[in-house]
Amino acid sequence: MKTKNPYRVEPTEGEKAAKRQALVRAAIKQVAAKEAADRKTMPEEERLFIGDLGGGIMYCDRSIEKNGDYKKLAFLSRRGLAYEPLKWYAKRVSQDMRKRVEGHATEAVKEMKEKANADEIARDKEREWKKANGYY
Repeated sequence: MKTKNPYRVEPTEGEKAAKRQALVRAAIKQVAAKEAADRKTMPEEERLFIGDLGGGIMYCDRSIEKNGDYKKLAFLSRRGLAYEPLKWYAKRVSQDMRKRVEGHATEAVKEMKEKANADEIARDKEREWKKANGYY
């Protein structure tokens, strides 16, 4: 049977908690470093992030982080049912990335215009029906 060392001092709960926190912080730093390395080697086609916000569509580069967010490339503003032109935030954007952003923006504008036209037709039909049935 082993006897306890009378000179050994047991760590306090605070010291144990501090050690656990340090281990967690170290693990988080390792994961963050690995993710940063993965982003740097990310293929060009996976770099573009498209976020559909309430006021428009945000285009970001997933391989670059600024202040904890992806780097903003451009924003396609939505005013009512019509789109406004792209507003570029980044000054230097690769030609391939610029083409993909502009291509997606063109498609998005087409879809919104088609939806706006379909909504207008539906409203016109509803007005005609209401007039025919005495609601106006």
